[in-house]
Amino acid sequence: MTKTQKNLIGILFSVLLFAILVFRTDLLNVQNRPGISDFLANYVGTWGISVAFMLFAYFLGKTLNLKWWIFILVLLIIEITYIFVLNYGPKTLPESVKLTKTFTHFKKVALANRPLIQFDSSCARFDSVLFYTLKPGKSSFGSFEFNNTYNVNSKGFRDTEEDLHHPEVIFLGDSFTMGWGIDQDKTFASVFEQKSGFKCLNTGISSYGTARESFNLGKTDVDSLKLMVIQYHDTDLEENSFWIKNKRLGSKTQADFDFQVKNNEKIKKYYLFKYLKDGIITLLTPNPRQDPNKSEKVLVGEYEKYPEFLEDFYKICSQMREKYQGPIIFTFTGSFYTETAIVDEFKAYAEKNKIDNIYFVNLGPKLNTDHYFYLDDHLNQKGHQVVADELLKSWNEVKNQN
Repeated sequence: MTKTQKNLIGILFSVLLFAILVFRTDLLNVQNRPGISDFLANYVGTWGISVAFMLFAYFLGKTLNLKWWIFILVLLIIEITYIFVLNYGPKTLPESVKLTKTFTHFKKVALANRPLIQFDSSCARFDSVLFYTLKPGKSSFGSFEFNNTYNVNSKGFRDTEEDLHHPEVIFLGDSFTMGWGIDQDKTFASVFEQKSGFKCLNTGISSYGTARESFNLGKTDVDSLKLMVIQYHDTDLEENSFWIKNKRLGSKTQADFDFQVKNNEKIKKYYLFKYLKDGIITLLTPNPRQDPNKSEKVLVGEYEKYPEFLEDFYKICSQMREKYQGPIIFTFTGSFYTETAIVDEFKAYAEKNKIDNIYFVNLGPKLNTDHYFYLDDHLNQKGHQVVADELLKSWNEVKNQN
């Protein structure tokens, strides 16, 4: 066997090792040996990727009769570029760069490396009914563009203990309502409270659909309630559909939660060539849900997958009406951008089926790229200000009609 053949085998081996560690992680799971499985997943499954890159660079250099360290240096430069753009790009790069399709690639890599607050053990805890809730007390959560403090009350809501008692306005929603990436006093629920003078309760929790949001309503005191605001997202569809069809939320266990917590911790840990690995994955297996340029197409596909999404939502609303009969303001927020047609569909359904006392705020014409983070698909502080102002306008119209 010649040296060239040996070097080609080395290249193939490094590529195969990379593919196994990335696409066939199940092979690292040793049945009935959790300790060995954890070791393989936490160490071999991560640092093995670093080894695969270095072996590839080494054997490629040997094959081409060039200095092998030059190829490792090139990989290091690419990795450093990822590190710089992800951690400092949003603050240092010009707008003309941050709004290009090239920067979109970095958005997708950032999303692939984004931890989730609902599976951060310092911020969330397991719940036998809702799968998880926010953990009462003070905690912090951050990603590439932000780091925020969370003050959570005894019910698991990112709000004060005082606001649990006789709130006048309650906000139901997911991470957008909770204030993902936003300081607590800058969320649209808090801004609404500051400007309206009402006592408001923010019950938003990351990734909750309308079904679980209705459970949050069940935890609250509604005797003084004047208004309920529901923020909708296309990720609500699956949960709402499952709830309506099965009359239950699911069967997630403590073990499922612990597994997600472990995965979340792995995402937060760095190893050499971590971002380069995810950059390659996004190119080989593009995920349209992580591509802001394809959001509209993906959104349409999601609604086609759950054709009864409107009926599902209003059935859950009718269940909430058993506890609260007052006015509801409905709004929709999207990831990276907000589609204008969605709220119109909800409004048309309500008019057709004579569903009264629900009002609609279409944020599509109001929100643009200035109102979102660059790497994260959530609203920034400007966006929350816009949402709060639009909700206040709607509330003033509701008051005048009643």
